[in-house]
Amino acid sequence: MQVTSADVAEIRAFIHRQIDACALDGPVRVAFLDLVVMAPEVVQQVRVTDRAGAAWVAYYAMERQQDGRWRTHGCHLLQPARPISA
Repeated sequence: MQVTSADVAEIRAFIHRQIDACALDGPVRVAFLDLVVMAPEVVQQVRVTDRAGAAWVAYYAMERQQDGRWRTHGCHLLQPARPISA
């Protein structure tokens, strides 16, 4: 599966709108990481920093619809492990 730069822009805009819609108490920081294509899967990785400063990584599985638009097929949200000082 080939993903064009226009596809990447559409995927990121769609995800950004979803995140903005969920951020009811103010803005969060969003950084788009790698887009991984493992045919037929397309996964956009996104680092989200919440208002408390905690960083999360969201893995958005994307699916091209019959009309050509990209939509979320699923999302996994993980908080990276933090080292614990002894």
